[in-house]
Amino acid sequence: MAEILELIRPMKDVYFRLSMIEGMYIVNLTGSEVKKVYELLDAHNARIRLECSSSYIGVPICLK
Repeated sequence: MAEILELIRPMKDVYFRLSMIEGMYIVNLTGSEVKKVYELLDAHNARIRLECSSSYIGVPICLK
């Protein structure tokens, strides 16, 4: 997330919008800005189905 923030910080009128289902939109990008953000995000996106999965097993485990 820090890398995304650093990338969009100098971009004019660009902001994040969070969705109700843990998604995120980056709003007001120009065409060239979209390419830069896409390249950064593509380097971090999941490539196989296992990388797309996640689980939450409860507070006692996650807070350790």
